[in-house]
Amino acid sequence: MSLPPIARMDRAGRGPVIATVALSTLVGPVAHAGALRVVVLDARSRTPIPGAFVQVGPAPGSPFAGNSGATASDGSIAFDDPALVGPQTVTAGAEGFSLLTVIEAASDSITLPLHAETLGNTIFGPKAEISGTTVGIQTRDNDGNVDVEVVYPALKLSDVLGRRTAPVEVPTDRVTFPIVGAKDVPGNIVIPRQTEYLFYTFEKSNYHFFVPDQHTYDIVVLAGRAPVSSLGSASLNDVTTRRVGIERQVAVNGNVTLVPSCDLDLSPSLIVRVPEAPAGSAVEAVSVADVPEPGGTRTLLYDLKSSRAEDLDHFTLSGLNPTGDLSTSVPYVAARFRDLSPAASYEAGRIDRTPLTLPATRSMEGFFLIPDLLQNGSQFAWTPVARPGVTTDPTWAIANFRLEPRSRSLWEVWSPAGRGSFSLPSLAPGAPGGLVSPDSTPDQDHLIWDHLIADPAGPIQSVLIDPFATLTRYSRRSMEIKPPVGVPAPVAQTLPEPQPIRPIALAPNPARGQVDILWTRPPAPGAEVRWNLVDVTGRRVNSGRFEASGMARERAPWSGRFAPAPGVYWLDLELGGQRERARLVVLP
Repeated sequence: MSLPPIARMDRAGRGPVIATVALSTLVGPVAHAGALRVVVLDARSRTPIPGAFVQVGPAPGSPFAGNSGATASDGSIAFDDPALVGPQTVTAGAEGFSLLTVIEAASDSITLPLHAETLGNTIFGPKAEISGTTVGIQTRDNDGNVDVEVVYPALKLSDVLGRRTAPVEVPTDRVTFPIVGAKDVPGNIVIPRQTEYLFYTFEKSNYHFFVPDQHTYDIVVLAGRAPVSSLGSASLNDVTTRRVGIERQVAVNGNVTLVPSCDLDLSPSLIVRVPEAPAGSAVEAVSVADVPEPGGTRTLLYDLKSSRAEDLDHFTLSGLNPTGDLSTSVPYVAARFRDLSPAASYEAGRIDRTPLTLPATRSMEGFFLIPDLLQNGSQFAWTPVARPGVTTDPTWAIANFRLEPRSRSLWEVWSPAGRGSFSLPSLAPGAPGGLVSPDSTPDQDHLIWDHLIADPAGPIQSVLIDPFATLTRYSRRSMEIKPPVGVPAPVAQTLPEPQPIRPIALAPNPARGQVDILWTRPPAPGAEVRWNLVDVTGRRVNSGRFEASGMARERAPWSGRFAPAPGVYWLDLELGGQRERARLVVLP
């Protein structure tokens, strides 16, 4: 019997990176226009990286001369130039780390934690072993089932779903059982002594796993019951999770022996349907709860079930109404459907945080569309995923470029989802890393582009610390690409949708108040033009339609009392099913 992914953290997936980049506003001198301070950290240890490469802008010398440099001993570098107005594109890198680029999102100051290029399964820095046994599982003898417990540290939801290795090591224990023989069992599993088949004893009395030392953890124990025949099985659908317990705020300073109690009864009374999952896809539903702690919210797993979309009408999950040691917990439901093939080329997910009291039924609907992807040299574009009137608008797109099967993460790019595309920056000579050709590696590697689009709310700093804190929807597509070559092509030449209609400009730009649209080829008089004004997160701030005057210059429909607040925006125009886009900077 195999247990949920949280019981097998050492086998973390190698998919797109959803929640592993953290940016935060630094406390320091009061920022002023034309100044930007960048700090580069090691994401594993949170220590500064001296000598890290940093570049502001899309290319050397743009938007100003001297726009790249190396960080000082404290991991920081400061830039000061009048061209630093509005959100900036920033790239950071260091030897042994994947590059990180944030597109048009950095203002005043930003912290960029870099992740190791090689996605390993081990803890960085000192680690401590947490071990012991458990109490409170309530076994039954000779019922054809085996009672088991999983012991794990509560983590951030982004650690659980984010695809990079979570900060926990779970060793494998070889255990010989009666009848079923020797099995590899995760080290964080406990099987209390119990008798089956009249007189055969099944037992694995102790658990153990490793975590980074010098931290404080909530240690969770989750009990379940499944047929003896399922020992060694990969399926979770025969497992009924029955009880849960938690030891709050366990300070780890060296190895710890702990005996957590599994003392709260779960209720198998949560019905979950996923009606939008397409036939042929794999569907998963999970019952979880957030627990507030001084170091930030932590997430508990109560139950997880999976099926092919066409094989099951609904899932029955176990859950818990807040009580006892978990009286402050906030239960909710998440679900996803994904590609069943080995390529795992698509995935879409929903998180429903509406108040939940058991018994309950949830129908997980309103998924984002799966994006289509297009590469042209160094430019990468995607089709819209929002469903008007059905879903929220996405806010951020996260691209991860990696080599497989070597599992090397080469470059991670965060971009406002509303852009619809981005071009990889051209980096100054001597910059570390970048996209390499699989032909230059010793293995039969493939260069994979994972692209995830999601709707986390809030300022960029908090979103990138933990995007799952507010996220309700995401969708992902993966494809094999060729290494970018040559100069990035203009957006209008490569987007699959929208296609260019007639190049436009905005004047004045930057602007205060009145703005005019300048047409290269004016549309016919009376032609209907639809427009949307979106901010850098992809949030629509104004929209409407107007009849073209037929002139080469006409007043923007949002001028005057509908003028947006100071900031950076994108104007999307649609005419006859085709679209064009222009960037606008509104000054205070």
